[in-house]
Amino acid sequence: KPINSPLPPYNEDSKHFLNVICLSCFSYLFIPFIHFLIPTHLLKKSTEQNPAVIALAKKMIRIQLYWKVALAFLLLATLAYNLTMAAYFHKSYMLNYLVPFFAMYLINAIIIIINLVHIRNIGVSFGLSR
Repeated sequence: KPINSPLPPYNEDSKHFLNVICLSCFSYLFIPFIHFLIPTHLLKKSTEQNPAVIALAKKMIRIQLYWKVALAFLLLATLAYNLTMAAYFHKSYMLNYLVPFFAMYLINAIIIIINLVHIRNIGVSFGLSR
């Protein structure tokens, strides 16, 4: 896309749709393993026609998938560390799985909030107000 091309038009409905998609990402608090299916379902059922809005919604869903994969790898890395320390170094101290788990939950909440602020700024930059 050329630098001097006009920015895509975002109306209040598009902004609301993006807010709903973003807020639905908080479903990871209640259904952590399949939470990304809720915004995916909302995207498929939407009547949104603006390709820029759809691309941004898909990006938010993709970020949630990346977060889920990173959480799984981090928990597996914690398991590998604990097994290695117990088997080879005979250490009784092990990492608690709740530390990386809650750290990743906090990181995801921050990511979602940043996305919400970005959506709000999109509306401001196009002259839309709340």
